[in-house]
Amino acid sequence: MVSGFHQVRFRRLTILLGKLRAGETLPFFVFWSRKWQRKHYALHISKMTFMAPRPTVVEGEVYPTKQGNVKVIKYYSALKVKIKFIDASGYITITRAELIRKGSVKNPYCKTICGVGYFGEGPYKCGAKNSREYALFRAMLSRCYDSKEQIKHPTYEGCSVDPRWHNFQNFAEDIRKMPNWDTLGFELDKDLRVLKNKIYGPKYCSFVPKEINKLVNRLNAKGFSRRRDTGKYRVFIGMRGVTESRGGFSSKKKAYRVYCLAKAKYIKEIAKEHKQNIHKEVYKTLIALSEGYHEKSKIKA
Repeated sequence: MVSGFHQVRFRRLTILLGKLRAGETLPFFVFWSRKWQRKHYALHISKMTFMAPRPTVVEGEVYPTKQGNVKVIKYYSALKVKIKFIDASGYITITRAELIRKGSVKNPYCKTICGVGYFGEGPYKCGAKNSREYALFRAMLSRCYDSKEQIKHPTYEGCSVDPRWHNFQNFAEDIRKMPNWDTLGFELDKDLRVLKNKIYGPKYCSFVPKEINKLVNRLNAKGFSRRRDTGKYRVFIGMRGVTESRGGFSSKKKAYRVYCLAKAKYIKEIAKEHKQNIHKEVYKTLIALSEGYHEKSKIKA
């Protein structure tokens, strides 16, 4: 039986052989021991020469992988092969011959997320360490480029993402500079710095409280409905996650006026309450919306 000491030597030798180029030889020593007179060992040394194995991939050849074809630029050893992806990215990296044969080499510029997003090269990963950033990144791309998501939420039809944010590294770097990006209860918003904007990007996005984000999604609400039993128009408004009734009125004009005044007051209160935690452009938009509802209350419904 080979002792642990010798097993370590053989493992190191195997790794060393893997680093050889084809045709190179390596002089090495084989160690073994023989028991002699109980606790005494005799050490014998033998010098031999090994031939490195032939390369399993060939320089200049193209090999298919799961993320595109690669061309072998330089073969140093089975553990060190320089390759280039034959696509728009032209990504060059060092990998192992085994991964090339299996087609498992990864391209950080391959658009694997909704056919648009890619991870890129940088410090940000999709693991637990950057789970918040990656969750936001994937959700944003799904809203804009996933047809199933747009069927569930038609308001996202026509939305897109700035090309800079197709790269997860750029996205993670930019949002980490935004206030409250990791604060519980804040959401990534695209259409409050610039009202009715449909592009996700660093120039348009900011983090806002969830109640403000929901407020914008309900801007087109009529705000009243007619009751069949009395014939009156009942006014209702969503405030802080609760739908409140503002009474019943005999005409649409009165109902719409009460709704607009209540909406204007609520938006202004929310804006002032969160003024210190939201982008200054978001605050200006909210105040403009409040004033807009005041003006609508003067128009005949």
